[in-house]
Amino acid sequence: MKNFFIFIYFATIVALYSYNYDSKMFSIADGKVIDKTTNAASYAIKGSPNITSNYYGASKTRTVNTAGLYFPKFSCSDPLIDALYLLAIEEAYLDINKDGYFAAGEKWNQAWTRDMSYSIYLSLGFLLTETSVKSLETRIDNGLILQDTGTGGSYPISSDRIVWALAAYETALCSKDADFYKKVYDTIKNSVLQDLKVNFCQNNGLFRGEESFLDWREQTYPIWMEPVNIGDSFALNVNVLYYKAFKILEIMSNKLGINSDTDIWTKQSANLKESIIKNFWIENRGYFGAYLIDGAYPYLYEGYESLGESLAITSGLISAEKSHLVLNSVAPSHYGFPVVAPQLTGISPYHNDAIWPFVQAYRGLAAKKAGDIKTLEFEFATSVRSAAHFLTFKENLVATTGDSAGTAINSDRQLWSVAGFLSFIYRVMFGMSFNEKGLSLNPVIFDSMKNGAVLEGFAYRDSILNVKITGTGDKISAYYFDGKIAPVDFVVPQDMKGEHNIQIELVNSPKSFEPVTPKYAAASYAPQIPYPVLDIYKNKYYIEWNQKNQKGFNLFRNGVFQTTIDGGSYELKPEDKAVEYFLTSESGDLPALKGTPIWIENAKNAFFVEAERMKFSGGEILTKNISNVKRTNAKISFYLDKSTYNSSGYIGNWGKKLGDYINFVFNVKKSGKYMLDIRYQNGAGAVNTGERAAIRSSFLDGKQTRTIYFPQRGSWMDWGFSSPLVIELEKGKHTFQILNDENCYSQKKRLIKINVDLLRVREIE
Repeated sequence: MKNFFIFIYFATIVALYSYNYDSKMFSIADGKVIDKTTNAASYAIKGSPNITSNYYGASKTRTVNTAGLYFPKFSCSDPLIDALYLLAIEEAYLDINKDGYFAAGEKWNQAWTRDMSYSIYLSLGFLLTETSVKSLETRIDNGLILQDTGTGGSYPISSDRIVWALAAYETALCSKDADFYKKVYDTIKNSVLQDLKVNFCQNNGLFRGEESFLDWREQTYPIWMEPVNIGDSFALNVNVLYYKAFKILEIMSNKLGINSDTDIWTKQSANLKESIIKNFWIENRGYFGAYLIDGAYPYLYEGYESLGESLAITSGLISAEKSHLVLNSVAPSHYGFPVVAPQLTGISPYHNDAIWPFVQAYRGLAAKKAGDIKTLEFEFATSVRSAAHFLTFKENLVATTGDSAGTAINSDRQLWSVAGFLSFIYRVMFGMSFNEKGLSLNPVIFDSMKNGAVLEGFAYRDSILNVKITGTGDKISAYYFDGKIAPVDFVVPQDMKGEHNIQIELVNSPKSFEPVTPKYAAASYAPQIPYPVLDIYKNKYYIEWNQKNQKGFNLFRNGVFQTTIDGGSYELKPEDKAVEYFLTSESGDLPALKGTPIWIENAKNAFFVEAERMKFSGGEILTKNISNVKRTNAKISFYLDKSTYNSSGYIGNWGKKLGDYINFVFNVKKSGKYMLDIRYQNGAGAVNTGERAAIRSSFLDGKQTRTIYFPQRGSWMDWGFSSPLVIELEKGKHTFQILNDENCYSQKKRLIKINVDLLRVREIE
């Protein structure tokens, strides 16, 4: 240990400053960050861990206090980065609430599954293992991972609870508690088995649900999309999380000796990987699309979603060459890569036009895996800049300005921002990764950091590790364990005991990636989304819209491009089958969001089946709250549900107990493809709160079909339609049943009641 301490002292006095970075908008040098446009400066006070910033016009100093805290000692011989490390440690401890588990941040004292899990995986699982175990266990309910927030009444409209699997497995590898390991496996398994029944689509092999963490709907989805549309969509990042969960189950079941399970999870992970690549990869853009809107004619939004792209890389879905392409196909903003690209006009920064430090961290880890050191250092440098300027780890900042002011909402010491910065230290500089054998170290030290890095007193299970990195680059030239040469791929065993010294020597390892020309800049703004309506003029029918776009609008019929239109009107003709039209703004190289879908239908191709006239169990027939508008005989109508439905009544308070059902019996005049959905009410709460999304199993002619979602709509006065079933029907009589079975319980083991008006049946192409 004596020599180790001598090294730390020597590294400190040899060079006071060891990190330099220069970009168009800011520079880092001499222990100071300087913004070139404003001359704002932030720096660590020499000889202390305190940081001073004049970013807001007046000099402010953050006094970093880590007294009495247990943590590994770190130094890279740069006072600013060393001070930011201590700041991150302090704020990590401050984010442990009075109950002893992680809170989301200064403004958010409660715990959320996604915030906690992303943070624990990034760094807290191996730094604060006991707190992580306790925190993760608070997110288990009835043996399942808890989906505690999301659109439309939480689960299954939002289904990113599965990120818990990544965090819990990482923590289990660092914990000595064998019971916790088994508990993690059982909890992930139970949750995945439920999800395979509730939100997995057999048709495309993907899991449904809202984009993970991007749960301010108008920030990333077109405003016409209601919770039911979002719940029916497929998000890239969510599906990659499920892929990782399957891989974890595969490894854990093998470790536990449950061989029959291992085969299942191996097959599931392989199938899901194939489905992700098939449905999301966009060859001409060189990255994965953000989300797939489901329906009769699915539509992939080709926007860039940074967390999902990063997770796809770190999960090993694609090669290093393709990963490099993904990381560079869209040009970043000056202050980091925004969480989505392009940006939406007229939406205040939060997820839109915003950088989130924890997403930067995941992007950094993706760049490390890909060997893209340039991208890796950019995300690290921008993280240093924001933390130093704001004297805390902010929740987010505006991408176009690099400022924390101007976001819709923000918080200091945001847990996952703290964990993200620490991941740059531990997972990047020291290259820590954990597996069933032990701890591996694959460091990256940036070129200007000539003095390397030192870590003293890192606790790993029953061992204490002191690590010294010399040289720069990302290739290990020599590895010494307790003074003796070891293989460069040496793994510190899980059962290692006592204190040990590790020294790793690095050299640069140049990569030979093909240069990538970005398709567009992340800061670009997408053109306005068209929101058409139906108009009738002199017995002719038109789709009309008010939005303007210099390049015109692309018209799609049943998901197929038809023509580009300059104006804001398009004449329609009656058709034999119900038809879906939608528009996108012509946007050149920029991805285009889908405009409001317009269903054109008439009495020949669409009809209603009234619930109150059918055989049912549970609930009661009611007549209030129903429109008195009579059925129209128009040859063309826009959304029959908006103007035409029978006012005879509906089934109220339905589905409160197990076994409740409604049997919709109807005839179709000819064989073909049909779309079925149900008009309902769920006013149990606002669309963004609580756990009140209703779930029902469905059966057609006795054969189970998909799970149907009835999300919260915010009011018991508001009627809407459920998720649809698209299916082939033979000519003749059919029975469509919706049923409360074991798959319909909420996570709190509740059955959510709804009001049911009718079944809508449309013949489609």
